[in-house]
Amino acid sequence: MSIIINKFLDKYLGDEVVVKRITWNNRINYSLCSENGTTIVSFWVNKPNEFVVCRNVKLCNFISSWFNITEEDAMRKIRDWFGDKHNIKKFSDLNKFIK
Repeated sequence: MSIIINKFLDKYLGDEVVVKRITWNNRINYSLCSENGTTIVSFWVNKPNEFVVCRNVKLCNFISSWFNITEEDAMRKIRDWFGDKHNIKKFSDLNKFIK
């Protein structure tokens, strides 16, 4: 099942990541989006190397309903796909998206 979901995510979200930087409540938030504008994951940094990561609930719901899996399983599949594609092994690896 993972191979099928990964192929779907490759087609649906693509290879490129568009970084959107948003200031909210005096905090800089980063949204990592696909070329089609879908937010894959959002995060902010509280302190150096202390990341708060938020999944895209709509994307998880979409994958969950499309493949008839739970939202938690969908979140894990998206996380693993994104991590493998962009060599993200730990939260601090997200620093590569901060300019």
